[in-house]
Amino acid sequence: MQTQPRSQTQDTLRQGRANVLRITSRQLSAWVIASRLGVVEPKSDEEAWEGTEIDVRRTVL
Repeated sequence: MQTQPRSQTQDTLRQGRANVLRITSRQLSAWVIASRLGVVEPKSDEEAWEGTEIDVRRTVL
């Protein structure tokens, strides 16, 4: 009896499926909480551009 050769793609897909099945509900809820804590509100346009004005009279050496 001979074993069937498997391609690298099949092995990669099988490992990916196994990894997905290993995620627990505790891990998933921790990721959700962490993602909510890490949200940063972008600055308004006026704040983002503040201090970026160029003085055309200033000479740079």
